[in-house]
Amino acid sequence: MNKTTNILYYALAILSLKGISLVMMPIMTRYLSVSDYGMLNFLVSIASMLSIVLSLGLSELLYRFNSFKDNSERLAFYKSCLKVALCSASLCFIFAVFFIDILVTLLPTQVSIEALRLLFINLGGSVVLALPLAILRIHGKAKAFMLTSVSQGVLQALLTLLLLESGYGVVGVMFSGAAVVWIILFFIAWHYRGFIPDNKKRGTPITNEHGLYILSITLSSLFAYGLNGAENWFLVSYQGKETLAMYFVATQFALVTSIAFEPFRLWWFPQRFNTFKSNEQKAADIPLYGLAYALLIVITMMTLGPFMIDLLLPSEYAESKNILPWLCVVFFIKTISELLNLGCYYKNNAQAAPIINGLCAVLAILGCYLSLKYYDLYMMLYVLIAVHIIRSLMFLIRSQILVTLPYKYKYLICMISLLVAQTLLVSHYQLYALILFASACLIVLSVVFIQRKQVMHLLRG
Repeated sequence: MNKTTNILYYALAILSLKGISLVMMPIMTRYLSVSDYGMLNFLVSIASMLSIVLSLGLSELLYRFNSFKDNSERLAFYKSCLKVALCSASLCFIFAVFFIDILVTLLPTQVSIEALRLLFINLGGSVVLALPLAILRIHGKAKAFMLTSVSQGVLQALLTLLLLESGYGVVGVMFSGAAVVWIILFFIAWHYRGFIPDNKKRGTPITNEHGLYILSITLSSLFAYGLNGAENWFLVSYQGKETLAMYFVATQFALVTSIAFEPFRLWWFPQRFNTFKSNEQKAADIPLYGLAYALLIVITMMTLGPFMIDLLLPSEYAESKNILPWLCVVFFIKTISELLNLGCYYKNNAQAAPIINGLCAVLAILGCYLSLKYYDLYMMLYVLIAVHIIRSLMFLIRSQILVTLPYKYKYLICMISLLVAQTLLVSHYQLYALILFASACLIVLSVVFIQRKQVMHLLRG
């Protein structure tokens, strides 16, 4: 199977899962109260944080250390990683059975004991399931990976809908996730039972080198959670589950911008270093093209997103319309730090990246805590924007110190100015923002049509 086909299978898997998630959102908001939907999303945030620690970066470990003398040694290493994952799963079950009552009392808001117990059962299965999915990717079984991922998403959506219709609420949603992940895991274990055959050779041990890599991956993931996810804990603590529900709805619409930008990210990131070696100017120009594409997506979502929220969701979620534009701004600024950081990853073994991410994660957590304790949700959004601006500047400055690239900063300034203008219009004058957006679309389409030959030549180049 060629690389293009594999990429298409992976893209189909990702888009299908994200699409199912977005389709289910308006359905669940009609079955669940705002408070219950907020509790569900707080449980999802707990799962995101715990999965970072419990998964131990084993999938990334398999990707990184996959060079062995023979197939027998590789299989033995897989078995060692699987044993570690099973230990994590066992720990999840122990907490689900013996410590769930204690854990409930430690949370900043009231949640269902049954739902939290099901969350730990789901986590245990997800930690183990991540390894066979990683192995499928390593061995190029993209079609099997796609079928497994899509099957899990479809089955969970159908079971969730059935249980919501039966009146089980949040517990039903959590049960569907826990049940389906173990069904898929047992199916994979049975279908690929000969993939890792039983042999007498002892598994390759997890060495100190592996342990350091796992620690690095886990810390990096925790830093990323601090920059994007940890605010949910403060939201539910100081603003309540209803506010968290509004925020989560807005984040799901903002997530569409990330999904739409993913094709550019998948195309550019693997080849940016080779492009830099062959043509520095091209390596500086392409990220700005990417930012222009991101700006187009962001402005489209912040302009049309509020109308989509009115159309798809109950009126109780109207406040999400006001949150969405600021989350779109966060995404664009975050994209700047992702695209203008080549030097930080090209030299010094990427040591600058975890330091910058760690410092900014601390700033984000502290800022979210203070803003939500003493002010409100919008102050938290302003803090997140400020932290991501600092992060982008740190990446850009450090990257330029390590590797100087001839960026055309005037275009970057123009894009930021357009973003600020449209954000202010959307926030205060939605009708004028819509008119300006429609006019800009007509102008862009007209220019592209008139200059279509030059555009096609540029795309081919």
